[in-house]
Amino acid sequence: MTWINAGASYAGRRVKTKAELKRLLKAEPQNVTFDTTGNFPRREEIVTASDLGNRPNADSESWSIVGPDPYSDRRWYATVTVNRLKNLVVK
Repeated sequence: MTWINAGASYAGRRVKTKAELKRLLKAEPQNVTFDTTGNFPRREEIVTASDLGNRPNADSESWSIVGPDPYSDRRWYATVTVNRLKNLVVK
């Protein structure tokens, strides 16, 4: 399993709560982006949530989302994965 640390944005602003993230990923995953914050396993990268299932190692990636701002305001945490049916799962 590869863990990727990231923040979440929607329409150019940070997602404020975990509940909002769940709602947005269900309704509009094509408008939610994850921006990586760690140096490993890769350098900074921005990924659209709807594209997570199309990544080469989608079944072995686990996205650790911190919000509302992963650098300065860590009030909530979520883990986003892709299940075998290519659906996004938020824990």
